[in-house]
This record gives sequence, structure tokens and C-alpha cells, in this order.
Amino acid sequence: MPFLWLPILSFMLALTISTSIFHFICELVACGALRLRHVSTNFQLVNIFTKGLSCERFQLLYFQVQLRDLPLQLQGSIKE
Repeated sequence: MPFLWLPILSFMLALTISTSIFHFICELVACGALRLRHVSTNFQLVNIFTKGLSCERFQLLYFQVQLRDLPLQLQGSIKE
């Protein structure tokens, strides 16, 4: 098989997987196991990581994410 076909086959595989995931989600919605809701652009939490926000908007989204500082514990030891 020529190397020219590899990107095409890779794309077709990704498309097949994406399509099967789409159909799986549609079946979950149809049987009522999953409920989809619209989230306004103003309240999408991903904006905290991808957009330049005002301090007020950042703090609002930050507290909605409920990020916490977790105590960091490393296992093992350092050999000097």
C-alpha cells in the first residue's frame, strides 16, 4: 500500500469512530439515559482556560469549577 493512502485511511478511521460515538450518544438521548442542555457562551467553563476574561468573569467561572488546592504528596525518595 503506498504511503499516500495512510493519511486517507487514518481520516476514514477517525470519521468512522466519530460517527459511531455520535450514534451511541443519539441512542442514549432517545432512550432517556442522557439529557442534553444548551449552555450559553457566557457560562461555558472552558472559557476560563481559553479566553482572556475580566477579573469578575474569571472569578465567577473559577468558583463554578470549584478548583481546590490539593495537598501534594510524592511517593518514593530522591537519591543524592
